[in-house]
Amino acid sequence: MTRNSDRSHSHFQSLLFSVATAFLLGACNSAPSSPPSKPEKYSSAQLSQFKALGFVETDEGWELNLNTNLLFEFDSDRLQTQHISAIRRVAQAMQASGIESIRIEGHTDNVGASEYNLRLSERRANSVAHILIAAGMKPEQIRVKGFGAQKPIADNKLEAGRAQNRRVILIIPAA
Repeated sequence: MTRNSDRSHSHFQSLLFSVATAFLLGACNSAPSSPPSKPEKYSSAQLSQFKALGFVETDEGWELNLNTNLLFEFDSDRLQTQHISAIRRVAQAMQASGIESIRIEGHTDNVGASEYNLRLSERRANSVAHILIAAGMKPEQIRVKGFGAQKPIADNKLEAGRAQNRRVILIIPAA
């Protein structure tokens, strides 16, 4: 492992810890919000907390991309130990904000057999789900789906693109 990789892992942990802490503190200090113009599934305090954790709004809901280069060794579904506590903190912060359901999507690059990649993406998503459950989330709140290489977000012709495609995404469903 290179120094840059070590710094990246350390930076990721530090960033996730800071975000989770801000998320929890924000839950304690949130001011009442004015009623939205249309019914929303999530309160303004929850939306602020999603943003503080690094979730971004998409058509499907609020997504947090957990880049698997930081979470998994190559061709493995075993989480690296330095990231387990960071995922636990995210789970605890989501529970504190009253999240009732979450979807976990696993993705791979296009290297290797499609069927193998599909199973690997499912195993990786399940690894994250097990940490969320161990941190107190209820199994019935979590839905896991593997997509293999079906939904690339970058070009698989270059290693940098393949690295972006190897990911796990947490999705808090839209209203």
